[in-house]
Amino acid sequence: MRIKNLVKGSIKEGAKLILDGTDYVHPDFPNGNFLKPSIIDHVTPDMKCYTEEIFGPVLCIMRADNLEHAL
Repeated sequence: MRIKNLVKGSIKEGAKLILDGTDYVHPDFPNGNFLKPSIIDHVTPDMKCYTEEIFGPVLCIMRADNLEHAL
């Protein structure tokens, strides 16, 4: 539930959800805690999905102006 909240909360903070794997239900374990990969784009350093560690299949993409900024 924590990872789902971080992914959904990033949208409210202004990020774009490219791939949403938070609504996955495994057929053999309908009450289990299974997530498919999620990709969040346009993440900024002040967002919760950036400041907190996400121990799950979530990729946060931050944009850089140039190579120096990226490094």
